[in-house]
Amino acid sequence: MGCKEVEGELDAFRKSNWKRISKYSELNTIKSGIAITSAWLCISFSIFLAESFELWPLKILAVIVISAKQHSLYILMHEGVHKRLARRDLINELVSDFFTAFPLLISTKLYRFRHLKHHKNLNNGMDPDFIDLPDWKYPMSSKKFLKFNFKYLLGYGVVDAIWSIRTFSGLTFQGFCLQNRISRGYWSFQLLFYFFTFLLVSHFNLWNMFFAYWLVPLFVIFPFWLRIRNISEHYGVPQKNEFNSTRNIISPTLTERFFVGPLNVSYHLDHHLFPAIPFYNLPKVHRVLFDSSDVYRKQSHICLTYFSSKEKSLIKEVINE
Repeated sequence: MGCKEVEGELDAFRKSNWKRISKYSELNTIKSGIAITSAWLCISFSIFLAESFELWPLKILAVIVISAKQHSLYILMHEGVHKRLARRDLINELVSDFFTAFPLLISTKLYRFRHLKHHKNLNNGMDPDFIDLPDWKYPMSSKKFLKFNFKYLLGYGVVDAIWSIRTFSGLTFQGFCLQNRISRGYWSFQLLFYFFTFLLVSHFNLWNMFFAYWLVPLFVIFPFWLRIRNISEHYGVPQKNEFNSTRNIISPTLTERFFVGPLNVSYHLDHHLFPAIPFYNLPKVHRVLFDSSDVYRKQSHICLTYFSSKEKSLIKEVINE
């Protein structure tokens, strides 16, 4: 089947099902606000506990928890990229940047510039997010899986973190030039954010805490969660059409949900089919499509968990013994 025929079938699917699910595209800013606030409260509480008891196991646990909440902020920034955080564009951009993107050393606009190309060119040669390298070819042996992925917990993720900042941040010359092409003067808001952060951290002499509880999780552990999630979304799948080029994971465990698939990000197929649906409504859309569409029910690529179930788990699809 030709590319145009596939696109035509996909457009027909979207049009025929939009009436059923359009109500789920309505934004609930309270739910978005609660998600952002809860992430920051969890980060703050983790730091408070770690500093109050002065126990190394508690400090290490705090760093791990904070890295998971940085992952949640990254996903909420992704919501901002699709303008799903607030009804007004200006508020959406301000909330996305100042509460999610800037703290992660990236910018909503730069991420959007690249990410929308990913949606338009899913898993083909023009997809900027698709990686055609040996450590991204799945399925693979369990030995290779451990070798390629767990090196991220030994510090290799720093490389990915630096690449991300270089690509998605206005802090580099490349990012500055691109960002000003997208929106002249936008860079000054980002610089202002970091200037006041610097003043705040310096005034209260918080540099040790800033390094231990923000930069270490951001550069060392967060890239590991992000890598596992990236694998779960687009790798080890048939990639014959839109329905099986992306994976839904519909029943992750609480632990998986906290670290790898927070905020319903595991319903990634549904997000690609209907990017206008905010994260809190993706499970509802999945149920509607599964109950009402034969095409979706027969062709969609669905797993139950990331690592936990005996069958239909991500790990069983990306590892061949």
